[in-house]
Amino acid sequence: MSKKTKSASVSPASPASDKKAALNRREQQKKRQQQQQTILFGIVAVAALIVVIVVVLTQNSPVEASVPDDVVNNAVINRILEKGYSGRTEQGYYFLGRADAPTLMEEFSSFSCSACLSYHDSAFKSLLDKIEAGHLKFVYIPLSTYGSFNSEGMGRGAVCAGEQGKFWQMHELMFDWQRRYASGSNDYRRLSSAAGQLGLDQAKFDACLGSSATSDLLNKAAAEATNRSINATPSVFLDGTKIYPERLDGSQGPNLSEIRGYIESKAGAN
Repeated sequence: MSKKTKSASVSPASPASDKKAALNRREQQKKRQQQQQTILFGIVAVAALIVVIVVVLTQNSPVEASVPDDVVNNAVINRILEKGYSGRTEQGYYFLGRADAPTLMEEFSSFSCSACLSYHDSAFKSLLDKIEAGHLKFVYIPLSTYGSFNSEGMGRGAVCAGEQGKFWQMHELMFDWQRRYASGSNDYRRLSSAAGQLGLDQAKFDACLGSSATSDLLNKAAAEATNRSINATPSVFLDGTKIYPERLDGSQGPNLSEIRGYIESKAGAN
């Protein structure tokens, strides 16, 4: 005969204990949220610190600034400069050649324009002998909003190198950099490094890069381009008449051989 066992009785929880348990749960949840926020803030702070470090290192790290000797020391250009055949126009643009040469060529150009680079490598270099002979005065008018990218920094670099007598060396270098660095050519650190390698006073050069006088010259060039109805670079004028990429009436201008013949005829008439 089995014995009956007494079952243990469970006392129902009191309202006070339920309230205390709920309060404990809320406090634990609040602590977890605070811990999560602390962790999140820590992650954000670390990420922000990493960004700052990267920016500082990037800004202070040296950049490559190739200045090939055969580019900046063109033998013919050097001979022209040694003759004193260079200067600035009344408007402030740099020219290469005898100031009173019988023929004037003006080129509205951009250092980022591939067609300008082609014209530089073909026409400009082919006419250096005429410039050296005193028969041609070549004026370079820098524009920055044409070409594959905005080239304002490059234009400023050339102008500021000119302030210290090295416009044509920087002119040659900027066209070299179009192939080498593309839009990275506008980096002021790279330009400043190039200025130092060219023997310029870097502090003066750096100040010139951001000066209002440099801005005024570039703005003047842009306004003159508008006044002459220029909508492409390079745009070339020979004794005031547009010859490239075509004449204002749409007809084709003279080829290089015809340009040389024109220059020679003007030189012979003087």
